[in-house]
Amino acid sequence: MSGRNWCVQVLVVQARGLSKPSMAFSQSPYATITLIDAESEKRVRDKQYTKVHPDGNKNAIWNEFFSFKGDKNGLTEDEVHKFQLFVGVRAKYNMIRKTKLGDFSLDLKDWKGKQSEKQWHDIFNSDGLLAGEVQISLSVVDLNKRKSGPHTEKSFKESLRRLSKPTDAQRKLSMKMMKPEDMCGYLWKRGRGIHANWKKRYFQVVIAEDELKFSLEYFKHKSYADKSSNRQGVVVIIPESGVERCEIDNRSNTFKLTDTSGATLARTDNFYLQAESEDGARIWIKAIKELLERINRADRQKKKSAVTLGAKVFLDLSTLHKGVLFQNDDERIGKVFAELHGDDATSALILYVSAPMSPSPSLSISFTHLHTHPPIHPHPHTHIQLDTTTKEINSAMPA
Repeated sequence: MSGRNWCVQVLVVQARGLSKPSMAFSQSPYATITLIDAESEKRVRDKQYTKVHPDGNKNAIWNEFFSFKGDKNGLTEDEVHKFQLFVGVRAKYNMIRKTKLGDFSLDLKDWKGKQSEKQWHDIFNSDGLLAGEVQISLSVVDLNKRKSGPHTEKSFKESLRRLSKPTDAQRKLSMKMMKPEDMCGYLWKRGRGIHANWKKRYFQVVIAEDELKFSLEYFKHKSYADKSSNRQGVVVIIPESGVERCEIDNRSNTFKLTDTSGATLARTDNFYLQAESEDGARIWIKAIKELLERINRADRQKKKSAVTLGAKVFLDLSTLHKGVLFQNDDERIGKVFAELHGDDATSALILYVSAPMSPSPSLSISFTHLHTHPPIHPHPHTHIQLDTTTKEINSAMPA
């Protein structure tokens, strides 16, 4: 082969988010593939073309395989260091009119002796503006080492499948090393409709800014997970939610999320999931439990922060103003908490007292003003009946 013992092979898979210069006509995208000199940017091999995707508009699927090999198109090692793969996307509007949408290039030397997974690459138009994305897989093969010769399309795709699919050990190790908030991966989800079909989806955890809830977003494929607009659904998990193993539809490695809500659902419901392995289910359940504990901790902390300034002022009052509740400083050290209950933190006031109590079934406390935030202004000389058994307020009325 006259020293041309390097072969460049490309699988052009698809494009998405393509620009559409003409809104009046439907566009049919296609891709061009060639090699260029990195320094001069001149084409050094004949251009090859995918089929046109009719009326694809902003998206296109090609899944076509191309090779640069042999005495005519093969490369020397020196050329591998100098040349780039050049991929362009064009669009046809009718039998005559066509336009250039955008392109990108890759250095071949970065892929010497390697094959890439399917990867998305941004394309840019002549003004330097983003014009969409193209997904390809690239391989630069040294035929001196690969005695079986260049890949066929079938062997290339089989090699790509093996490359893209992690081993069970790799998947297990990867999941174990993930923090709960970084959990992601493929799960089977059970539909909520009448037929309740199971579908494989890519899930990822998203923590809310207030850390009082988190959600599981799911996508049709991992490649769509980089944009939340591509998601197919979301399961919102709140402090009242739970996770547990279950058996359903004669499937193994299943578990369910209880008391969940969905962005498109008007009701709360259970959400059933299936992992690919027993270890996978265990790791997901453990991660979700840790996240539930985290948001419950945040929820409790929020409630603690609702203890009002009025409670602090009450603790600082002299013994005299606290009536018979405290008769000396030692009793003042007893634990006294004031918690305002209700969503607006103003609906009721309960005093929890662990100081020594009188045997009387109830105690009376009189005060003329209570400072709280939000403010509560009871009637002057409000009389509070405190049950010494339950340590809760029985009544609060003007004395």
